[in-house]
Amino acid sequence: AMASQDVRYYLNGVLFVVEGKKLRTVATDTHRLACCEVDVDDENTPMQAIIPRKTVRELIRLLPEDDTPVRVQFTDLQVCFSFGNITFMSKLIEGRFPDYKRVLPSQDTNPNALELEREAISNALRRVGIMTNEKFHGIRWILNGEGLQIQSTNSDHEEALERFDVPWTHDELDMGFNITYLLEVLGILKNKTVRFNFSTASGSVLITMPESQERFRYVVMPMRMAAIVFSFRPPIGRIRPRSVISPVMAVFLRTLRWVSAEAREVAMVMPAEGPSLGTA
Repeated sequence: AMASQDVRYYLNGVLFVVEGKKLRTVATDTHRLACCEVDVDDENTPMQAIIPRKTVRELIRLLPEDDTPVRVQFTDLQVCFSFGNITFMSKLIEGRFPDYKRVLPSQDTNPNALELEREAISNALRRVGIMTNEKFHGIRWILNGEGLQIQSTNSDHEEALERFDVPWTHDELDMGFNITYLLEVLGILKNKTVRFNFSTASGSVLITMPESQERFRYVVMPMRMAAIVFSFRPPIGRIRPRSVISPVMAVFLRTLRWVSAEAREVAMVMPAEGPSLGTA
């Protein structure tokens, strides 16, 4: 969920929060947010620091897969990770991270729950993703008494549809999502099932692992499914022969023809980025 090359430099990394015997990591690009919490052995002084994106990716590559202990030391401007025979130092990002607690939903604020098999929903999303718009990667989720429908379409009017026979006793929901945000989190998780907690069609969605007791929380904002339809009506009257059309008029007419052709390709229900998680 880290941002990449965002002008809000404090988003281009992961927030480390130490509170007593708990370590919490948080990342957001304002369209999605990930929060993970683990227990540590010793009581620590409360502190916060933002680790740069490049450092985080390098640590993921270097950290061992076993339970080798990792020692983390912070100064005002730097952080040092020590594990095995490796000592890794990095600068910190200066700035104030957004108030993530204000936008982090819970099962109380998002009471409408749906549990799905992780592999099944991940494979379905990949199949539907073949037909998504290459620019927006938007898909549509429809939840009602008949279950879950996942739909996608592209500029060539090709469509894909996946159905899940799941119990849903709440109000009908019709939402749009960036498929990339869903596939990335499902690819990271290793558990069998995932839980989706919904509130309204325009509200954020909370994704958790049922057995984690909310130690891991992933929040994704829906996309607005905006109907973008372009139409072109040719000018009334005769157009003079090409030989006597001025250069400016010729360029203008070529532009109109190009716009008309492009409009026919994108006349579809096209997702647009929805509301973002707050950064205040």
